[in-house]
Amino acid sequence: VFIVSLLSLSESVVGDKDAAAFPAVEEQKLPIQISDRERTDSKLNSSVPIQTDPIGPVIVSESNSSLSISNDSGINSNTTITSLPKPVDIEPPEVSERRLNVPGLITPGKLKNILGASCISNSNCTALNTVCQGGNCMCQEGYRASKHKMEACVKIPKELNDTCETDLECDSAFHASECIDGVCACPQAFVPDQGACWEKRAMGDACDTTVQCLEIPNAACLQGVCACPVKDYVPSPTSSKCLHVSTFESECIEDIQCTEMIGDDSRCFDMKCFCKEGYHYNGSKCLIDRKLRSSCITNEDCIVSLSTEPADRRACVNNNCTCATGYKVLMKEDGCVKDAADSVTVSLSWLMCVIIARYFI
Repeated sequence: VFIVSLLSLSESVVGDKDAAAFPAVEEQKLPIQISDRERTDSKLNSSVPIQTDPIGPVIVSESNSSLSISNDSGINSNTTITSLPKPVDIEPPEVSERRLNVPGLITPGKLKNILGASCISNSNCTALNTVCQGGNCMCQEGYRASKHKMEACVKIPKELNDTCETDLECDSAFHASECIDGVCACPQAFVPDQGACWEKRAMGDACDTTVQCLEIPNAACLQGVCACPVKDYVPSPTSSKCLHVSTFESECIEDIQCTEMIGDDSRCFDMKCFCKEGYHYNGSKCLIDRKLRSSCITNEDCIVSLSTEPADRRACVNNNCTCATGYKVLMKEDGCVKDAADSVTVSLSWLMCVIIARYFI
């Protein structure tokens, strides 16, 4: 009996260990996702309840073919499904229409207007100023693709005032020009000439062409420098313009116009060139008034200013300034006055001529 009891106890212990090591396998419900095809499969049991408007995934139990709803669906698993769901259009039609109108969006209907689009003839290329070349829509000769529009070609500028989009294309057509307000033009500090824009220069600045010096009236580009033409013009005191050279008693506005031609001792008085006080004009220059008996070469060397005495009273005799015939030296003064004796002689001679003419002729 003791042995039998011991064996029974041993089997009981072993059985408990086996039970602990190998627990009984319970029937598990394996969730299976039902595809759209399986939902419509004719083999699907028609008795299976169908959800009317499923929100979460539908799951069927493999053990009893009954349907259950996933926990995250938020719908009671007992809800009866009566029909298959219709496909949902996730993007409303009106949204699609709006997307077609987005600026810059290229639609199939607009492809024929795009540069580089395939073509067979020019009629296939409806973009502005395009032609069909090599099976693609290209800009016609003298035109280029617009910077702002893929469906247009614009004329390549060739001269000033042509339409433009960039400074580079203007500079290529007309050197140093810029695209200003949509047209090629010279910048403010430049002037156009001979297919280029030239920077304006001041008096004495280096230059390449006379047009750069035209901001200075009467100036020219001489030997690579803006200057006044020699002999005929002189720069004003401020170098802002070139003034015409003046001669004796000709019009002037600045002294330099007089001094350039008739000497440093000339001045512009009352808008005309004259010699300074104490100087006289000898036919080419203003010279200082020479005193009587000073050396001379010509009669002009002895002429004095009108403020000193009337003209033609002096002459150069034997290389000395003296009074001319009919004039004598004014005592104690440097001047010539009419000779009284000569005046009486002239008067008597004139009287005799009158008497002879009256009585003997």
